[in-house]
Amino acid sequence: AANCYIKMTNELSDLRSAMLLEQAAYCFLLSNPPNIRKYGFHIVLSGYRFAKTGSCKKHAVRLYRQGAQVYDKKGWLLSSEHILYSLGHQKFMLKDFSSSSEFFNNLISVSSGMNHLQQMVHLREYFLVHHARFKEDQSVVMLSTPQILCQEIGVNLTEENPPEDNPSLPWQAVERSVLEGVRGQEVLFLSQTTQTFFSNKTQNNLGPQGVVGEPIYVTVPIKNVFNTPLMLRKSFLLWKFTNSNGDVISNDNGQKPAEVEVSIVDSATIESNSVKTVLFEIKGNTVGTLNIIGMEYSLKALFPNKEPTDHQIRGKQYFQVSGPRLNTVKDHKTKVTYGTDCRLTVVLRGPQPRLSAKLKTPDSLFTGELRCVELDLVNTSSVPLTNLHLASTRPGLLSFGKSRDLPLYEIPLVMKSEPPLRVVRPDGTTTQTSFDVVPVPLPDGHQGSLAPGASLTLPVWMRVDCDQDSLSEDIFFYYENTDRTTDKVYYRLSSL
Repeated sequence: AANCYIKMTNELSDLRSAMLLEQAAYCFLLSNPPNIRKYGFHIVLSGYRFAKTGSCKKHAVRLYRQGAQVYDKKGWLLSSEHILYSLGHQKFMLKDFSSSSEFFNNLISVSSGMNHLQQMVHLREYFLVHHARFKEDQSVVMLSTPQILCQEIGVNLTEENPPEDNPSLPWQAVERSVLEGVRGQEVLFLSQTTQTFFSNKTQNNLGPQGVVGEPIYVTVPIKNVFNTPLMLRKSFLLWKFTNSNGDVISNDNGQKPAEVEVSIVDSATIESNSVKTVLFEIKGNTVGTLNIIGMEYSLKALFPNKEPTDHQIRGKQYFQVSGPRLNTVKDHKTKVTYGTDCRLTVVLRGPQPRLSAKLKTPDSLFTGELRCVELDLVNTSSVPLTNLHLASTRPGLLSFGKSRDLPLYEIPLVMKSEPPLRVVRPDGTTTQTSFDVVPVPLPDGHQGSLAPGASLTLPVWMRVDCDQDSLSEDIFFYYENTDRTTDKVYYRLSSL
């Protein structure tokens, strides 16, 4: 029966051929077994013939929707692009701009970008559809371009420029070792961490611990898959804040609450087929939990030949990050299960001390040579700090040369016997990372603490005993808040 319907089609009557192709498609669907691919192919052909009539747009949309169910998520990009473009275009002709914008969002997200001319046509109509929708509805809707690489988003609590290299040691392992050296007792696990940088290459099972009034820097990599440059304007982060009373506040509804301040990036141009990292700044003004949920921006395509229909549109995208895939138990091996990633959930604490340290190291040093260098310390916060310690991954590298209560050999030396601080290779060789935790002797006039805004310079003796041409070691500073009643985590750990 399906073949008979197909043989009766011709090029003279689009309406008659469309109806026959639709019946043929249903015959393929009702056959035993069902011919799903033939059904999808002929139902799309029927929608195309209905669209050619010019007066049956609703029938064309109905049939293209049925065809989309067959081709969706099957990897047939050209077929999916044709169906989505036809649906979006027909809805636009029917003045259903909301539905049309949704179809064009899906079209742009699956666009293969093979044909430059077709790509430009799709992109121009994408902007035209969203501009028409915005004239009808002023709300900010979801956009699907440019592509945000959510898994590569970085959160930095200390400085604008994130570290380029991967951390040599996991921060949480370092924090546990330094805490054991300072407190003199074993730390089994951490419930909170003072880790300062979070990315897809760090351990993110514990969220960032921000401080009220201190800026948080978020780097968002954005990818342009088109051959046309894109410009972002007036872009800023979207957030959701929960205060200590459990009240939830957000700027996703167009409001600007005073609890959180965000910076606005005036413009950022993403060149064709490239990735650009945009730096955002966000700052909390009260204690609570801050969730960074997405970004809002205006988008304009920089076409080589400008036309009056090249509009600027406003939209937003939400961030979705997932932790590493779990593969520890049998259930994880049979299902796709991801761990927890808390990098975008920042716990804001009350005022905390903040130390800025700079060690003036010489450019060259002989092996075994003992040289005195200067260590500059500045408390840049409004809270005094105390119990300052220096931790180094090379014991004996630095010494303050002052008389101390403990002899030299009684200074805590932390040696963990499990990974990642102790690594046993297949050939039997072992790499052990040890920590030398030394108290920093503050002058008598400071009374064991560094006041807000105070600075001092200490002489430090450095001695290197190695057979390498160059040496790179990790140095950390541990210090505490003089007021331990405000927060459970009253200490901070920073790297030099």
